[in-house]
Amino acid sequence: MEDDSSRIRALAALVAIMAVVGLAHARPHSEQERASARAPAERQPALAARALREGQPLDLNRADQPSLELLPGIGPALAQRIVRSRRRDGPFRQLDDLRRVRGIGMRRLEALRGLLRVVPPSVGSDAGCPNCEDAGQDPLAPEGHGG
Repeated sequence: MEDDSSRIRALAALVAIMAVVGLAHARPHSEQERASARAPAERQPALAARALREGQPLDLNRADQPSLELLPGIGPALAQRIVRSRRRDGPFRQLDDLRRVRGIGMRRLEALRGLLRVVPPSVGSDAGCPNCEDAGQDPLAPEGHGG
C-alpha cells in the first residue's frame, strides 16, 4: 500500500513537472506569435510616413487610420470617418469619392490630391477590404494583399 502511494506521488510530481516544462516552452512561442502578428499593423504607419517623405502617395483603399492621420489636415476623427466610409460604402473608385466623407470639401481634397491615390479593386483583390488595414497591409501595395 505504501508502495502504491509513493508511486502515485511520484507520478503526480512527474505530471506537475511536465506541465510546468510545457508551459515554460509554450509561453515564449505564443508571445513570439503575438509579436509577429502585431508587427505588420505597427509597421504600417512607419511605411506610410516613409512613402510620404519619398513623395509616394498612399493608397486610399489600404491606408489605416494611423497612416491617414499623417496627412495634413487629417486628424483622428476625420481619419476614422474615412475608414468607416470605406467599410460601410465600399472602396473608393476615384479620389473624388473622398468627398462622400463628412469633413472633406473641395479645398481639403485638392490639398490631398498629390498625397493619395486610389487603386481600384480588381476582381479577387481585397482593396478596401475592412480586414486589410487591420491586418497591416502595405498601403503602397498596388493590388490585393500587399503586406
